[in-house]
Amino acid sequence: MIFILQISIFAQVEEVIDLKGTRVKVRNTIVTTAATAPDTPLQNDIWFDTSTELTKIYDGSNWLTINLDALSKKEDSANKSTDTSLADATNTKFPTELAVKTYVDNQLTSASDDDITDVSFNGTDLTVEEGSTNFSADLSDLEESDDITANTTLINNHITADNDLSSTNEIQDAEEVNIDDTGGIFTATNVEGALTELANSNDINLYSYDGTLSDNRAITQNNFDLNFDTNTLVISGDDNRVGIGTDSPDSNLDVNGNVKIRTLATGANTDNIVTADTDGNLRELPITSLETKTTISQNTTTGAITHHSEDGSTQTVNVVSTNANNSITTGTDGGAYFNNPIKAYGTLIPSSNSYTAIGISNAVKNGTGRYTFTMASTRSTTTYPIQLSVLESSQGNINIYVTSQTLTTFSIAIIEEFGGTIPLDNYVDRTCYFTILDF
Repeated sequence: MIFILQISIFAQVEEVIDLKGTRVKVRNTIVTTAATAPDTPLQNDIWFDTSTELTKIYDGSNWLTINLDALSKKEDSANKSTDTSLADATNTKFPTELAVKTYVDNQLTSASDDDITDVSFNGTDLTVEEGSTNFSADLSDLEESDDITANTTLINNHITADNDLSSTNEIQDAEEVNIDDTGGIFTATNVEGALTELANSNDINLYSYDGTLSDNRAITQNNFDLNFDTNTLVISGDDNRVGIGTDSPDSNLDVNGNVKIRTLATGANTDNIVTADTDGNLRELPITSLETKTTISQNTTTGAITHHSEDGSTQTVNVVSTNANNSITTGTDGGAYFNNPIKAYGTLIPSSNSYTAIGISNAVKNGTGRYTFTMASTRSTTTYPIQLSVLESSQGNINIYVTSQTLTTFSIAIIEEFGGTIPLDNYVDRTCYFTILDF
C-alpha cells in the first residue's frame, strides 16, 4: 500500500492527508525560550522571555504578554528588601511596611529639636532652656565677671523685646545705640545723635555726588513722572512712555526734535524701510513697495512700442518709420523687418571649377560655358530678375545669357562672338557674376 502525503504551507498552517485519506489542517507553532525575541517570528509563535519571566505570543505585529503568574512573583519574599531603614541605594526590590515605618519614625524623631526658649544669668550661672533640656554653666571664675553681671539686664531686655537673642529686629533705646560719622562712614552707637548729625549734614545724593551702582536698582514711580532738565528726558509714570523734548509722550518713545543715529548695520534688499506719517509716527514698509512698476506693450501691426508708467501716463515710440517708400516694414511679431530684394548673389570661377555665393545651394557645369545654379530658397515667381556680368580682358566679344529659370533653379550660357561674313559663336568659360532679386 502506498500513502501519498500532500502538504501545503501558509504561515504556520499546514494541510496534510492522514492515513484515511482525509485532508486536515495542522498549525506549526514555534516556541522560543531566550532572553531576546526571535528575529523572524510568525503569527501565534510563543516566546518565553527569560529576562522578565514572561510568556508572550506574537500577533503578527507585536509580542503580547499572556503570563500573569510572573507578575505575582514580583511580590514574593524573594523580591522583598530586608533593609528596615531604607538606608541602602537599591532600586531592584520593594520595601516592606516595616521599613517604611522605621524610616518615617526616624525622620520625625530627628526633626523634634526644640528652639532655645529662655536664657538667664544670676551673676554666677548662665542657664539656657531648650524644650525639656536645660543646661547651666558657672561663670563666676571668668575674668570680667562683673561686666557680665552688669550686662545681664541688657540681655534680659533683648529677650523681652522679641523673645530671641537675634541681633536683628531689636527694639532699642536711643541711649543704647549711637551713630558716629567717621570718614563718611556711619557707625551705630547713638541713634538720637546720629539723626541730629544727619539732619545737619550736606545731602549725599544723585544730584550732588557721583557714584557707582553695585547692583540692579528698581524704581517705582507710583504714577508720577520723572522729568530731567525741563523735558530733556521725561519718563511717564502712568503709561510707561519715554519722551525726549516733550513732557505728555503719546507713544512708547516720543521724540520732539531731530534724531541722529551714528552707526547702523548694513541692510539687505529684503529689509523694510522706515516711514513717517503726517503726525511723525514711524512705520515700516517693505522696500519692494517702492519699486517702480511699469509695463511695455507693442502693436504687432504698426510695430509701435508704448511705455505705461505707474502714474497712468504713456509714451509711444515708433520702431518703423511711417515715411513713404520705406523699405523696412513691420514683421508678424511687431518688430522691424527688412525684406531684402537681393535673394542670392555670387561669383563663378570656371578655371578652378568653384563658386562663392550667398543664397545658392549648388552649381553644376553642363558643358563649356554652360551652368545651372540651385537656389537655397524658393522664389515667389518664375520671372524674378537676374543680373549677370562677365569678366573679359581679351579683344573678343563675350556675351552672357540666362537660358532658363524656375522657382528654384536658373541656367546661364557664356558665348564668344567672332566677326565675318558669317558670324561664328563659341561657348567659352569665363569668370562671371550674378545677382538674384525677388519681390
